[in-house]
Amino acid sequence: MILLVLLGCLASESETASPPVDTDTALQPAVLSLDPDALDFGDLPRGCTASRQVTTANTGGADLSVLSAAVTGSGASAFAVTPPSEAIAGGAAATLEVTFTPTALYDYDLPLTVETDVGSATLQVSGSGVAGASVTDEATITLNAQVDVLLLVDSTESMTEPLVAVGDALPTFWARLTGEDASVHLGVLTMDMEEPDQSGRLLDIHTEDDAVPALPAAISTDTEQGLAALSAALSEPLRSMDNAGFRRDGVPLTVIVFSDEDDDSDLALSEIADLLTAEAGVLHAMVEARKPDQVCQTEPGVRYLELQEETGGQFVSLCADDLAPLLSELAQDILGLSATFSLSQPPDSTDSLSVTKNGEPVPPGLTDGWTLDTTDSTITLHGIAAPAVGDVFSFSYTTTTCP
Repeated sequence: MILLVLLGCLASESETASPPVDTDTALQPAVLSLDPDALDFGDLPRGCTASRQVTTANTGGADLSVLSAAVTGSGASAFAVTPPSEAIAGGAAATLEVTFTPTALYDYDLPLTVETDVGSATLQVSGSGVAGASVTDEATITLNAQVDVLLLVDSTESMTEPLVAVGDALPTFWARLTGEDASVHLGVLTMDMEEPDQSGRLLDIHTEDDAVPALPAAISTDTEQGLAALSAALSEPLRSMDNAGFRRDGVPLTVIVFSDEDDDSDLALSEIADLLTAEAGVLHAMVEARKPDQVCQTEPGVRYLELQEETGGQFVSLCADDLAPLLSELAQDILGLSATFSLSQPPDSTDSLSVTKNGEPVPPGLTDGWTLDTTDSTITLHGIAAPAVGDVFSFSYTTTTCP
């Protein structure tokens, strides 16, 4: 018998076990990276704003925080920088916003520095402030050959003092209104709708050959129903009977309101607005007043002011110390000789604006020059620069058209 004995050995434990793994490897430090490394905004009209973005990346492992980001140097105020507000994790990125608003005709080229808790990085930002498009507005002064003017007067007792001031200024107004070759019709109407001889009936009708009109005495105790009186005066039967000869076909109507109180009529404003539109009418509101022992009111006559705004009229304050020049300017406007002109577009700066009268330069300034109201882009001429019939004005400027 043969006995086979097979001998062997088992592999040792040390030959088969895997080595241990260290799972506590340290993070790589944060690394700041900016993309792109330069921003060029190109040409931009001054006053316009453009925005660009910079990618702020963290190419390391640990988090980083942006502490600040700003453009520095001469002209830096033209740039605004909004950095990311939260920490940037390793391998992540955030957006940094840069805006450019040039305020001058200037070539900007400045550093933008980003400060973080792990260091800083810098990129260049550039751009050029350029002038806007060139615009020239022209105006030739022509006289309104015919003008119909209605003085709508509050004759209540509280108007005693204001009507004295208006009466003192009325000769200046009348001299200016009749000083050209225009044909003038001027009617005087009270707001009293109780007295039978008033109630929409004109007290007087004056022409350019007459003396200075007289205002009614402030003796009425009735409520001010100015818009009801205006409607009655311009409607039948009074228009063709008691008020015959005042209104002329095709002649625009100018209404000047004198009152220290709001209108107490029941008529809707839209009804009066439609009436004035049919008359090609403009309503000027002189509705602030100084009463005895009372400070000057700030916004009385709200309904009149709304109609003034809607019809393109002017507000003239009865609180002014001297009403004569204000009424004179109003007369000039009625004649078509307004010293204020509306520009077709807003100028990008006062420096870009030049004015000529009959081809001759007019300087800026309150003395024999011009001033610009930037709120509504209007130019007012003063002194010897004020317009006369036949004058030709030119207004040249640059305007901002933002991309």
